[in-house]
Amino acid sequence: MRRFFMLGIALLALFACSKEQSITDLPSVTNDVRTVTLSRTTLSLIIGRAETLSAQVAPWNAREKTVTWSSSAPEIASVNDAGMVTALAEGEADIIAACGGKQGVCHVVCSELFIPAEGFAVTLPSRSLLIGTKTALEVALTPENTTERPVWTSSDETVATVAGGVIDALAPGYATVKGQLGDMTWEAEILVHDHLWLEQVDPLLKPVADTEFDFCRDTVRVARGETATFQFLVYSDTEQDAIVPEVTKFAAPGGDGWLLAPKLWWVRDVRTTEQWYSWCGGTPPDCYSHSLYNIPDPLMPLSDYEAWLQRNRHTALWVEFDIPRDFAPGLYEGEVKVSSRGEATLPFVVQVYDVTLPERQGLDVLQWQNYAEIETMTGDGSSPDMYQSLNTYMPIIIDFMNDYGQNGWRLMYASHYSYVYTSARKRDDGKWEPVITFDEAAYKREFDLFYNHCKDLRQIQGHNLVAARGEGTLTVAGFELDDAGDIVVDESNNPKIVWVDFPTEPERYRCVVARLKAYFDGLRTMLQSHSFPDGRKWWDVYMQTVSDEPGDDNAKAYNDLVACVKQAAPDFPILEPIQSALVDLSQVDYPCLDQWTSEKIHAPEGQRQWMYCAMGPQGNWANRFIRIPLLKTRILHWLNYSYDTWGFLHWGLNYWVGAQYKDPWRDAGGTYPAGDMWIIWPGDHKVYPSIRLHAMRDGIRDFDLLRMIEKRSKADADAFCARLIVDRGAPLYDMDVQHFRQLRKDMLEYLSQ
Repeated sequence: MRRFFMLGIALLALFACSKEQSITDLPSVTNDVRTVTLSRTTLSLIIGRAETLSAQVAPWNAREKTVTWSSSAPEIASVNDAGMVTALAEGEADIIAACGGKQGVCHVVCSELFIPAEGFAVTLPSRSLLIGTKTALEVALTPENTTERPVWTSSDETVATVAGGVIDALAPGYATVKGQLGDMTWEAEILVHDHLWLEQVDPLLKPVADTEFDFCRDTVRVARGETATFQFLVYSDTEQDAIVPEVTKFAAPGGDGWLLAPKLWWVRDVRTTEQWYSWCGGTPPDCYSHSLYNIPDPLMPLSDYEAWLQRNRHTALWVEFDIPRDFAPGLYEGEVKVSSRGEATLPFVVQVYDVTLPERQGLDVLQWQNYAEIETMTGDGSSPDMYQSLNTYMPIIIDFMNDYGQNGWRLMYASHYSYVYTSARKRDDGKWEPVITFDEAAYKREFDLFYNHCKDLRQIQGHNLVAARGEGTLTVAGFELDDAGDIVVDESNNPKIVWVDFPTEPERYRCVVARLKAYFDGLRTMLQSHSFPDGRKWWDVYMQTVSDEPGDDNAKAYNDLVACVKQAAPDFPILEPIQSALVDLSQVDYPCLDQWTSEKIHAPEGQRQWMYCAMGPQGNWANRFIRIPLLKTRILHWLNYSYDTWGFLHWGLNYWVGAQYKDPWRDAGGTYPAGDMWIIWPGDHKVYPSIRLHAMRDGIRDFDLLRMIEKRSKADADAFCARLIVDRGAPLYDMDVQHFRQLRKDMLEYLSQ
């Protein structure tokens, strides 16, 4: 029995040895050495002292593991096989740890005394580095005889290493290079790339040529119902053919394919000669230089525009994802790719918050379109007639503008006096009374046009009652009246027309009131007798303009005229662009942005306050000019919130023929400062958006977020707004784009709690 027991033990031992041997003999994968990393990249030693360095070889299963140590100046600093460095004499030396054809370097400074550094400044010649190249950092230390040296590190040594202030670009990707010297630090993010590459740049930065941008890898943060927007700059240091972009992925982490289809545009440069100096308010202090003629603005679909790259120049690719209101909150990963003679890819990230914008935007937005300037959309430059504009071209524009929050329109043809008919009828008492009727068919064509093509129609603005006629005056048509105040008719039994100058003929104002009362009585009858399919009457959306943009010179005339309008038709809402603080703002609710510092501004009873901008305000005010920063355009709707306004007008939409040569593509300058005359660009039976229009759209959504915060706390909403609108009257805005992104992040996190 004992022999069997001993035999069992022997067999178990043999089995155990065999098992151990089989594990030892299993083949293991080995790799070439990729990097040798030292524990220090710089070292300061006093002569006679020593310090031991350690070296790490990557990958862990590298074919070679033995590190060989050497010194570039062994008489100054020696090193033994264990990595111990000894300072022998005053001077500098590089300690090199080599393994498998790779090496790590520590720069050693040996001195008699230790002299601490007091200053540390670094200049990075370029943040974009070509694979296989080395770039020396320009390091300035004070005092110059300091014995301290910075310790250099890289956040990703597979992308780039740094030693002795020299960056070695190894593989495509981002890395943060950092220098540490005592309590002083310096760091910068670098991008290592091939000959064709991409950089992500905030879309609020205009991609002006010959400008170096801070590339960002920040997550784009949006609510549900917003649009996630990316801007990628495409660069090349060699000649390329046409660039072909695509989004290869938009998915949850680890996923593939598209959860949402992308929209892709090229940002196109346009020529914009300037005329700032001839306008009120002065040149904006932050506008792009007048000598810079080419400014990026139109967004061109890939089907209509090809982008080519010149060497060492860039072109901007614009990518957007419309986030549905039922989209799942969370992080999403994407990748964009461009191809030409080479390829480049870049990842991006979107965070969708558990915050949902309302289905119906809170802001009423109206712009002035021009029906007479459609010829640039015809393809051949022909001038369409009225019905072509109404039936063919305006539907294209209105349908297009639905995606940008534009929900108000201005009457074009029907407002003109050729569609208004004046007559008189005799009453039972034998006296004449005026009758003004309207061509209802002409009005119906336009009301139907706006209703059928504007998905969220809020406002229709009537044409001006009168235009300025002479310095400081308004000349307005009235009815001739007899001493009893009754109208006088001509030989055809029609009211006699007289012309009254405001403000110099106040004794004849009653003639204008008589005509205005007849005009508004007829207009009211028509507006209240027609309805939209949704049950609203035309009256519910109509607003009247009296005289476009009264200024200081005719403020008295305008005040008197509006008083007559209110006397004749007190129930008609007035939607009036005002450019003068001398106007009685208690009667109208539509002052220019720079007039909102007036204490007179308040909404007439039953009306919602509006504001507007056009060729003014200029100076430091927010506006939508091509040459000012995009953040100043997005701020417009933060000002809507700050001033507690619910409506906004901007001029103009499509005054393309006002450009030089009547061709905005040839030169966007013209009658007014470049870009003020339009915010969309004409194509052949189509229109293109601008980056300014996208900034305004996103500002409208910011407005809704602020209103959502206000429902929880008005004080919190005001505090968020004040972080951007530092002083709305000065005006003073915080124009730091990174600060704005942090502000948006804080708002979304507030609402998602």
